[in-house]
Amino acid sequence: MPRNNTQRILSATIGLCALAAFSAIAGEVQRVSDSWVRSAPPNVKMHAAYLTLYNHAATDVEIVGVESPQYERAEIHHSNVVDGVATMMKQDQIAIAPGGMLKMVPGGFHVMLIKPKQPVRDGDKIDLKFHFSDGTALTFDAEVRSASKPMNHDHGNHKQHKMN
Repeated sequence: MPRNNTQRILSATIGLCALAAFSAIAGEVQRVSDSWVRSAPPNVKMHAAYLTLYNHAATDVEIVGVESPQYERAEIHHSNVVDGVATMMKQDQIAIAPGGMLKMVPGGFHVMLIKPKQPVRDGDKIDLKFHFSDGTALTFDAEVRSASKPMNHDHGNHKQHKMN
C-alpha cells in the first residue's frame, strides 16, 4: 500500500478512536434522576417536567435547549415569587458547575412542555432531550403522574448521551 494511503488510514483510525473515546467519556458526564411530568386535565395545553440533572464532568456544562417529540415546543423556565407576585421566565441557557446538579422542582426551574400533539395520561412516558453548548445531547424519559405519587429514585433512566 502506498505511504499516502497508509497515513490516511492511520489518521482516520486515530480520529475514530478519539471520537469513540470522547463519546464514551461524555456518556457518563450527565445523569438524570427523578424525572416526571405533572399530570393535568385533558384540556390543558401545557405541562411541566421536573428532574434532577447531575454534572459529573470536570468542567461546566451548559444547557442551551430542550425538546420533546410529543409536544410542539419545550422550554426551560424558572418560577419565582417577588413581593407576593409569581413570575415565570424562559431561560435560554443554564450552566451547571463541575460536580454540581440542577434540581428542576415545582416553584423553581422546570421544563415547560407546550401543546401536546396527543392527549397525555397518567403513566405515559414523555421523551425529553437536553441540548448542551458543546454539541452533545442527553435523551431520557419522564413518567406522567400526579404530584402526590412517590418519585422513582432511579439514577439511570437516561437512554443515551450522544454527539449531534
